[in-house]
Amino acid sequence: MGVRDNLGSFQGKPFEVRGTILRFEPERVLEYDHSLPIFRSSGATHKSLNHQRVTIEVREEGMQTHLSVTEQGNKTRREFEHSEGSWRMVLHGMKALLEGKAVEPARSEEQG
Repeated sequence: MGVRDNLGSFQGKPFEVRGTILRFEPERVLEYDHSLPIFRSSGATHKSLNHQRVTIEVREEGMQTHLSVTEQGNKTRREFEHSEGSWRMVLHGMKALLEGKAVEPARSEEQG
């Protein structure tokens, strides 16, 4: 469906993320891949072997909505832990917003 670029910085270092939407079914599925510039060398960032694939699926069961996130392509424990922490923060924030609660700002490990 097309490549999207996002420029940003992480821990003071600039990076670029490239990704492609692979599948989109409104209100059901979003699947995309993206490069991993934070943990991998910049020369290897945009090769297909250095991408993660993320699938987000939504399904209704009675009065509940279930959201699942599947991520493929973490090659190291560090990448896995970073992804797990990021998704946990995103999903907890989403849950709070949907329940009408305040979302606590993210704190870095240095802040404690």
